[in-house]
Amino acid sequence: MATPAPSTGRPARFGPVGLAQLVAVEIVAAALLFVKGSDWIWLAAGVAVTGILVFGRTRGLLWYVRGARWLRLVFRRHRDRRRPAEVAALASGIELKTVTERGMSLGVAFDGTGWFAGLTVDSDEPPHLAFGVLSGILLGSGAPVSSVQLVTQTVPLTSSNLPPAAADEDDDDADGIKPEWRFPGDDATATQVMNGLPLFARRDAWFVVRLDVQGAARIAAERGGGAVGIQRALGGTVGRLMKGAKQVGVNLRPLDATGLDEALRQSLGTESAEVDGADGVTEDWRTWKLGELDQVTFTLHGRLPGVEELRRLWTEVAELQSSFCAVSISLRRASDRPIEKRLSVRCLVRVAAEHDDVDELVGRLGKLAVDNKVKLRRCNGRQGPAAYASAASGGIF
Repeated sequence: MATPAPSTGRPARFGPVGLAQLVAVEIVAAALLFVKGSDWIWLAAGVAVTGILVFGRTRGLLWYVRGARWLRLVFRRHRDRRRPAEVAALASGIELKTVTERGMSLGVAFDGTGWFAGLTVDSDEPPHLAFGVLSGILLGSGAPVSSVQLVTQTVPLTSSNLPPAAADEDDDDADGIKPEWRFPGDDATATQVMNGLPLFARRDAWFVVRLDVQGAARIAAERGGGAVGIQRALGGTVGRLMKGAKQVGVNLRPLDATGLDEALRQSLGTESAEVDGADGVTEDWRTWKLGELDQVTFTLHGRLPGVEELRRLWTEVAELQSSFCAVSISLRRASDRPIEKRLSVRCLVRVAAEHDDVDELVGRLGKLAVDNKVKLRRCNGRQGPAAYASAASGGIF
């Protein structure tokens, strides 16, 4: 898979009207100045057709937006077919290296649209407790990064990955599970369903700080310039995040280049699918296919009353009987104005299942969203970039 990282540019809008719509209206208005005699009939027909094409919708998308997504999808698929060796290597094209910054070994990645570094959550405390630290980093004067992302990936417990039963010391034939045991890859002691808590075969979480190409020159110049300035910006942010998170009980550990590469690949789902060459990774309009798994990404919209409601939604999504699910929450400044005090929040939900089961899984996810009074919008035509954005990449989308 050639890295499906999208452009970092934000679409220009004037209230509810997009730039493309505004340009189309201006062209029609200019044409009106040259209408003579009976030509107005043809012009009226042209205005009607233009209005339908520019403002018409189908399945929740403007027609011109759907057309643009389809063209970009065709381009990505054509590009991947021409570079099968890169398709076979997930997240290829990303430059990774380990640097020493502030006494720590830090992996720094560049994917063509920006630089990012990651940390793994190394404690039992829920990682969202550190959100207050994130807002302080982004809204502070001279914010050194463009965005901060939290990614959690959960593999539900199923009969296929159930740990072996622990035999009772007094009964060699006992086949029940002990009330407590440890999850694979989890240092925390798990609690049985009998205590009212969910069971997961694996749950991982990462924080990722990202510096987009836009604005990188200014931020780097303030810290020595060039690659050194970028490394200092990322390293300083990682240090502040670790320090602030520790104050609320969340321990974070910086990732070197190897660890960052593993986090990116794992969050894309390489551990849950066997990838075999160019045919192993394909993107369709509605899904992104990795090996035998179909992955579907949604953007989540709506407001939840409080933290408990957010935690319940998060847990219910994680408990869906999928091969795995990933939830990405990325924060960035709402604008580039120095006095900006608002944050833009984007939440992506990605679920994976075998081809025959994915429609049923998506249906259950949609019902869950309705029950929690939020909306999910399927990233049709952008499933490849959405999968990358919901992985440990910094959340650019």
